Amino acid sequence: MAHVTSIASQSVIDSMERSALDFDEIAKRAIDKYHSPKVSDRRRKIGDRVLMLSDDWDPQLRAAMSKWLSRNVLTAVIGENKDVLDISRNVFRAISEELCVLYIREPHRSFDDEKNTSEFNRVIDGSHFTTFWQTVELNLHACNDVVIWPTVVTRNGKRVLFHNIATGADLDITPHPQQPTEPWIVTYELPLDDRGKTYAIWTPEWHGQFTEIGGQIVQTGPDPIVHVGGRDIETGFGGFENPYRELPHVFIHATYRSKEFWDSTTGRDLTDSTIGIGKMRTLSNYSWKMGSFKQPAITGNMTKPPPMVRDEAEPLIARGDNVSIQLMDLQFDSRQRREWMESDTLNAAASRGISPERLKKSASHQTAAAARIADRGLVERRLKTAPIMEQAEREYYRKVAIVSEAHGVSTRLDREARLNVVYAPFEYAGDPGAEGANLAAAFATGVDSAVQYVMRRNPTMTADEAKSSVIEAVNLHAEISRIKQNSNAPEIASNRSRSDETNGSTGPIVRDQENDG
Repeated sequence: MAHVTSIASQSVIDSMERSALDFDEIAKRAIDKYHSPKVSDRRRKIGDRVLMLSDDWDPQLRAAMSKWLSRNVLTAVIGENKDVLDISRNVFRAISEELCVLYIREPHRSFDDEKNTSEFNRVIDGSHFTTFWQTVELNLHACNDVVIWPTVVTRNGKRVLFHNIATGADLDITPHPQQPTEPWIVTYELPLDDRGKTYAIWTPEWHGQFTEIGGQIVQTGPDPIVHVGGRDIETGFGGFENPYRELPHVFIHATYRSKEFWDSTTGRDLTDSTIGIGKMRTLSNYSWKMGSFKQPAITGNMTKPPPMVRDEAEPLIARGDNVSIQLMDLQFDSRQRREWMESDTLNAAASRGISPERLKKSASHQTAAAARIADRGLVERRLKTAPIMEQAEREYYRKVAIVSEAHGVSTRLDREARLNVVYAPFEYAGDPGAEGANLAAAFATGVDSAVQYVMRRNPTMTADEAKSSVIEAVNLHAEISRIKQNSNAPEIASNRSRSDETNGSTGPIVRDQENDG
């Protein structure tokens, strides 16, 4: 993908090409770009989506309510502390999660070399690998761009893999001037340092850690997360030599990019819809409270106004000239608002290929065929996403092999091996009897086989494992059938009313004679 190099990015690149500037100056310019208005605005927009994914979007709703209502009305609706907000309907997260259909079950990962498959499974064992990819898929649908990279941590005295995920909210990229499709400088914040904000900066050649101390950017060492056992080499240019000789990061985009590296606008309709529904629900809660009682209104020339606070059994009496007492009803049409919110939610889901039945978790489909028709849009989106994620897994495997070798986790992974990823099939709810009849017909005609069916149901199984499972199931079924025959138990439930003779070992012959007669 080609990415336009901005003026801020070019200033960093130019600075590297001028020998008069040292490594510290380059880092300062990269950090300045990280905090530039354009990058900060993009990080804020994507950061709002990340917070919305974790149900931490009440500040966004509060800001939207402040723009929508006057100060006095705002205080009445959301309280003096501005914390009476309804964020219970998170449409953004619900739809983003529904779009994640690749990693519902663990896919089957393998290499042509079985030894490499075994070693890779050993390396990723205990690192929550599939859960990691589920999170990657969710962030990709929600934020459009994801950056991932492996690191090695020590756990229980053992070096193990740790998988990192970042979005455009907390990471910045400077493309290479001669290869604008390739990221060249990666800048991101590290966990908070007691001394000040700390940043990690990576290029294919070097990396370093920098901290803001007393208003100055000071180099404080290599990135501690990727420190390679004291073998970091300080370069003559400054900083530390990249032990991997390439960026350890994998960059995943939801769509093809020919201009901008980041996409902070696609999907804004979904975030706006979520905030709009939050505003309407918050206002509806206030209206519901106010509509639960009546407000008396007294007009005319009263000689003595009645007290506003009174016993509930005490009648309201007002005396004077032309005095009248009326009740002001603050009830509202809640049904109309509820229908609007429901319609807005379903429209947002439909625009992404999600059927209303799936979003509402209802079981209105009578057949699997009807479910296929309703979920056609979601299946098409899955077909578009699968090649993107499959390629990302292959690139990430290469990074895992490189990082594992550098940290002594594994020296037996072939970094050039091709990872094969087979995702579990998209399943539809339907009539089990009809599905079984279709499978039986497919098995009989040779279009499908029991081994292939087992592999689809269990993507982590190899062909040999699936074949063994089928053989075991057939043998078990035959054994149970023999037990039933020897004990005169009917093989078919409908034959339970027959005699022992017809249900026993000679049952088929007797029944055949009965049918012939």
